[in-house]
Amino acid sequence: MTDVVQTENQGGASAPDMSGKVADLEARLAAVLKERDTHAERANLAATLQTKHDKLAADFAALTGERDKLTTQVTTLTNEKREGAILDKLSTALPHASRTEVRRMFLGLAVDGKVERYAEDADKTSAAVLEILKTENSALLRAPVGATGGTNPSTVQSPSRDPLASLFLGRRR
Repeated sequence: MTDVVQTENQGGASAPDMSGKVADLEARLAAVLKERDTHAERANLAATLQTKHDKLAADFAALTGERDKLTTQVTTLTNEKREGAILDKLSTALPHASRTEVRRMFLGLAVDGKVERYAEDADKTSAAVLEILKTENSALLRAPVGATGGTNPSTVQSPSRDPLASLFLGRRR
């Protein structure tokens, strides 16, 4: 009887030991499958996030270009407004000079670096321009001389006749 017992013990493991090992292997297999599914989900999520990231990066680049364009437009409009305010002040101070002459003179001073073309304070800049014109004894500060030699040229014009009226209404019999 001892021989039979020894053969059973030597011949292999008992049924409860085998079912425990199978259960252990099934648990390990389930864990490995779960981990594989988790890795696949992570890879899928990573690909989705990369796609979204690429789309957002392209949108950001487009918005950056639009922002730069709009910033340039705002700067241009601000500079035009500032320059216009300075030219308005100078035109008021020099009523006998045309706007073109005032602008030409102002741009010349700005190019020479004597005044700032797009200064924020129009009053200070126009005062500086007038001071420069005084020191340079500019002709823009002098009133124009009229035909009679006075400093107020005559603004009275001879009455003009309508050419058609003079042709048809001028002949009376």
